[in-house]
Amino acid sequence: TAEIRERIQRDLKRPINELFATFDDEPLASASLGQVHSATLFDGQRVAVKVQHADIDEIVKLDLVTIKRIMWLVSYFVPAKNLDVYYRQIKAMIEEELDFEREAANIERISFNFREDSTVLFPKPFKELSTRTVMTTSFVHGFRVGDTKRLDDEGIDRKALAQKIVEAFCQMVFVDGVYH
Repeated sequence: TAEIRERIQRDLKRPINELFATFDDEPLASASLGQVHSATLFDGQRVAVKVQHADIDEIVKLDLVTIKRIMWLVSYFVPAKNLDVYYRQIKAMIEEELDFEREAANIERISFNFREDSTVLFPKPFKELSTRTVMTTSFVHGFRVGDTKRLDDEGIDRKALAQKIVEAFCQMVFVDGVYH
């Protein structure tokens, strides 16, 4: 928790109590890259603060070295073509995951593309409270898409939901007709 507060304060260049009216030290969710915390802005709006773990850059560098070695080893024993291309794609994908500014831009672009669709809701990024390693967005209540019982209880058409997810994914992956 101290690591997370330190990262936020360092990246946003102000103490937590000047950035947020409240900040919950207990994460809402946690993953290998970082974790998400609930906070409140001074106007009372609830936000989600996504923060990368402090050492994630070094861990990723080591993981990429390991992946490269494994691919070299595989190519040594098994005639495989284009492993260097696959490595570059994996590296680019991981680097994109580590760039919250890019993620915020993607959220804004995709939400703009769905602006006419009231069935889809996206969080709004707060650029002034975000960096490459910290992203603050409006808080959106929801539940996991894999919670099929809840989907059924809420009367959500799974087929229509799957179609919306594919649409959103395609909006993210294909920009100006180019695969990213």
